[in-house]
Amino acid sequence: MLDVVGAGPSGKSEQDWPTIWNESEEARRVQEEIDRINAEKEKDESLQEPTETPREFAMPFTSQVYYVTIRVFQQYWRTPTYIWGKLLLGIMAAVFIGFSFYMQNASIAGLQNTLFAIFMLTTIFSTLVQQIMPRFVTQRSLFEVRERPSRAYSWQAFLLANVMVEIPYQIFLGVIVWAALYYPVFGVHQSSERQGLFVIFSVQFFIFGSTFAQMVIAGLPDAETAGNIATTLFSLMLTFNGM
Repeated sequence: MLDVVGAGPSGKSEQDWPTIWNESEEARRVQEEIDRINAEKEKDESLQEPTETPREFAMPFTSQVYYVTIRVFQQYWRTPTYIWGKLLLGIMAAVFIGFSFYMQNASIAGLQNTLFAIFMLTTIFSTLVQQIMPRFVTQRSLFEVRERPSRAYSWQAFLLANVMVEIPYQIFLGVIVWAALYYPVFGVHQSSERQGLFVIFSVQFFIFGSTFAQMVIAGLPDAETAGNIATTLFSLMLTFNGM
């Protein structure tokens, strides 16, 4: 066999086997079969219409938001120090301010003290914002390094999920802060309309704080720079709020 293929002691073959194969009837039939298979494949591909347009991400946007929101909820649940820090900030400030302006009456001095108590509560805004920003930076770093290159989900889903996860905690905190501040300052005999309006404003304040923090930090590289800008903007709010 080695002598036939040219690998024997002489190192050469008496016949040119590649030429013999290329000129044989069997080689012609093999080539015809290959051409037939290729022609049928091209015909099938030309008849097939694309069923859907190519997408950048495997999942639709709603599914991205759903699963990313669940993941962020789990991350919050696994970091109780952040949740307890947020709750203690609001509750301790509300209790301290509420009992510092305990049971104000309807006089001019009482009205001034009431307004000042509410004003004092808003001063926790800067601290609340700076609690949120470092967590957002951590989440964003993971997204930029891992999820965005792999096309796991879009940045719109990332932002929306982080905003949505903060809202239930801010609502819960707003209700507790309302009770801790409202009843010591105003008492329990106020009308339900006044109490309802105050609790709405309290919840709105904390939701605004979380969304404001995420708005500022979303376009900045680090929490320190964003914190300085947020503090400056909040100072302008306090200056022009009319109190």
